[in-house]
Amino acid sequence: TVGTISGKSGANFQAGYSEGVQPVKWPAASDLARLQTYAQDADVVNGDYDIDATLTAVASFTPTVRIEFLTIDLNGNGIIDPNEGFFRVFKSDSGIAVQKGVPAAYVSAKRWPVDATGAIQNANTSNDPNMVSRNCGAVTTVAGIGPRFFTAADIYTKTVGSAAVKQTAVRTALSPLNGTHRCYLGGDPRLFTAQTGDTLTPDSLLTYAPFNAVTAPNGAGMFGKWLKRSGAYPVPPQLALIRPGDQQYLIPLQSNVNFKGVIYVRGPVAVSGRLRGRVTVAASGSISLADDLLYTTSPGTDCTENGDVLGITTPEAVPIADNNVQNPFRVSAVGAWGGGAVGLFDDTPDVEQYQMFIFTLKQYYGEDVYSNPITYDAGTSIAGERCAGNPTAKSGCVQISGGIIQDDVGAPTFSNSSGWAEQHTYDKCGISSPPPYFPTTGRYLQNRVYEIDPVWPNQIGIAQYFRTLQSQ
Repeated sequence: TVGTISGKSGANFQAGYSEGVQPVKWPAASDLARLQTYAQDADVVNGDYDIDATLTAVASFTPTVRIEFLTIDLNGNGIIDPNEGFFRVFKSDSGIAVQKGVPAAYVSAKRWPVDATGAIQNANTSNDPNMVSRNCGAVTTVAGIGPRFFTAADIYTKTVGSAAVKQTAVRTALSPLNGTHRCYLGGDPRLFTAQTGDTLTPDSLLTYAPFNAVTAPNGAGMFGKWLKRSGAYPVPPQLALIRPGDQQYLIPLQSNVNFKGVIYVRGPVAVSGRLRGRVTVAASGSISLADDLLYTTSPGTDCTENGDVLGITTPEAVPIADNNVQNPFRVSAVGAWGGGAVGLFDDTPDVEQYQMFIFTLKQYYGEDVYSNPITYDAGTSIAGERCAGNPTAKSGCVQISGGIIQDDVGAPTFSNSSGWAEQHTYDKCGISSPPPYFPTTGRYLQNRVYEIDPVWPNQIGIAQYFRTLQSQ
């Protein structure tokens, strides 16, 4: 620390500590914006790696663009190789982005802001905040169709009867009476009946109209679309064979020889998925952690160019998204279900895992931690959402395997049972092999003289040697 540590006797510093060190020069927003150049180098003309998300204000926690990382075993060898990492981009339609906040809520799976007629919710807002959600639903049978996954909006619309009958059908689907209830981020293929096994939506080329209980066709209400890859550079030829339905929407990482390791977003963005590669996501707006983001190779196990590493950096904040995927929410009583908080809406309900290095010129924290009890019942956490390290945390654990650099710790991830209990782990690869062009602070050594055995650079290779020097 530049200053001094108070209460030193009450802590165990396993690696020692230093006081009065030289301060690190804090970068400006303009310094982080320079990363856009590296993103543009990957595709100068079409901007696949330079993404426009300026539909919403930079400080918004409900972004209208999200990035999802994914992997595909192109050669079928059962191993995800470095060139088998991709990402895809979902973006709200600009024509409907301001309609009652619907598209932004859909992208990152927020509580649904309108009722079945498109009007602002009243009574259902607190009792059933997802009565007509297009992100949440369950496997059920509606109007003789099924059983298959229906969204809450489709259940409400297709159920025959009065408003009370429709509401009961949705509540039954979202309650613990139906163990198949799930929520997904906007555009997720599991929200739709796909034409083929790898089709993103019923028709990925279209931007769907806003949800309308009367006129919308089946599958409408997507509020945006996946962005098609420009095709300005070659992609692995196996991709079209393995993923013919959605291969046009998969943007390569390491398999693009022009990729510099940087994806830049102008505006706020939500991130999630499974990463294979070495990537820095830089944004001019807030970067929301919308769902788990995991490496293919475990953090700290491979610090070479073959390992995985992710850095996210922004002059704005990095919030853990308060959304349906990562938080329980209320469902009113129905049948044998007494009503109350319901969780288990994603595949890892007790923990949110983000394997990454975070650099924010503002703060990293849990979004809406103080107001979460308004959305779901306060008190002890529900079964399946409990964090073993802190059972009172309503949203479970949050684990960042990497590192966090922030301006100050002014807002919590956990407060009075709301939010997530922190259980973080440092990734040692940040020392020797940080994310590409990441604004790391380096290491402070009392000696800056390096004695080099000529054999050593030959053993590790020139590229790894320069990465080692860069990190120091």
